[in-house]
Amino acid sequence: VGPEGGTIYIDGLTANRLPPKESIREVRVNQNPFNAENDRFGSARVDIFTRPGMDKFRGSSFFNFGDESLNSRNPFAPSRAPFQVRHFGGTLSGPLKAKRASFFSDLQYRSIDDNAVINATILDPALSITPFRLTLLTPNRYISFSPRVDYQLNRNNSLIARYSYSHTRADNIGASDFSLPERAYNRSNTEQYLQLIASSVLNTTMIAETRFQYVRNSALQDGDNSIPTI
Repeated sequence: VGPEGGTIYIDGLTANRLPPKESIREVRVNQNPFNAENDRFGSARVDIFTRPGMDKFRGSSFFNFGDESLNSRNPFAPSRAPFQVRHFGGTLSGPLKAKRASFFSDLQYRSIDDNAVINATILDPALSITPFRLTLLTPNRYISFSPRVDYQLNRNNSLIARYSYSHTRADNIGASDFSLPERAYNRSNTEQYLQLIASSVLNTTMIAETRFQYVRNSALQDGDNSIPTI
């Protein structure tokens, strides 16, 4: 498959996050990367097809929680470091117009309060060699939201519209081991996708499908420029 592995397509488009399990209708693995139907060669292709909204309102939810209660202490840390993870989300699906339009939406939020252990040797103000041990909080946040609308224009034509938003933020990256807190920086990333898929049944043997996708990514990385890194 090559150094980058296979290529995953979601409803024929590459730029998207994996959909929730409840929305997956079918998964196809193409083991021949040289098929004429592929737009590129040299990489295995995995096609994931999602399902439209349900004819009745249905939903699901989940919640995961954990903290440091069952964690052992890091031998290089002065005490057992605080840790907590909170992960919850859900899906909701249902009709918008009977036998014509439906929707499917999913939401996920993940909050992880992790930590980095610094075990270094520094010079104090008197230039004496002093051990430096610190547990630094490194919080991580992630949120994603994706609604989808399916509309049956007529017997032979249908339209799918999907919007996807995800935002990730991580603080105090880069400080651990021998790197002091002055080297820490914060990083955030936001991804947005707008996708439109129009399908037309031309006859009993031919189908035409038109896809449009707009992608917007923004990334930010910043540290404390007022102090030197050590």
